[in-house]
Amino acid sequence: MKRKASSARSFARLHRTAFTTASLAAAGALLGATATSASADSGPTEEQLLSQCGVADYCKFTPTSLSQGLGPEHQVGSKIVNCGGTVQRTWGWSETTSQTTNANISASLSSALWEPISVAASAAFGKTFSNTRTDSETYTQTMEPFTQAWTTRATGLQTITGDWELHFGYRFFGHYYWYDKGYQSKVENPDDGYIALHYNSMTDAEIRRHCPGAKPPARGKFSYLRIIRNSPNQVGRLTGWTYVRDRGIHFSDGGSPSR
Repeated sequence: MKRKASSARSFARLHRTAFTTASLAAAGALLGATATSASADSGPTEEQLLSQCGVADYCKFTPTSLSQGLGPEHQVGSKIVNCGGTVQRTWGWSETTSQTTNANISASLSSALWEPISVAASAAFGKTFSNTRTDSETYTQTMEPFTQAWTTRATGLQTITGDWELHFGYRFFGHYYWYDKGYQSKVENPDDGYIALHYNSMTDAEIRRHCPGAKPPARGKFSYLRIIRNSPNQVGRLTGWTYVRDRGIHFSDGGSPSR
């Protein structure tokens, strides 16, 4: 226990922005006790290794790249319909995005690891990052009889890729130095993405469904799309995680190559 208290103080000196969450340190201490008695050949899981960041002698995230793209287009807010005369309708939407990671770890650990990631990435790439963001907007549309309107959004995303490095004052799963390479954290990019307003005439079937008792009128049918923000062709789609060479956990018994 004295060694771990010393490790925690050493970690604090090396990282002023390091973890302050008591639960992370407690989880790390518990996993550390289990790891020292485990087989040196078994190796830790990502959850076991990264949970040690609160108690290891040294724990650092080094960003290696930043990529950008779009999430899938999806409807935000509810679709509105107009069964009466020509009217102005106002409606809105709200959506919250959160950090996701390609690591095999719990959501609570991913959240606890965010602070050193964001600090290191801000220093490396010269911009700030947020692990959660809420966007909301309202619109007003003049709607003709028997028309409908809805909004779709493709969220701008940015992926921070980097490596974790941990040093221990004791053999953790048989080794003093451990690395988790190719860790990726994906968060919203407020400068990218697009929002589109869809406005069209309802089909006869939609009129019967949304406007009970109304007789479908004889009228021309139309479909109108208005890009509210940014262009849908500005960046390529992000369909998943980017490939990272040597992704996963590694160990070393020699000196650290990145200090």
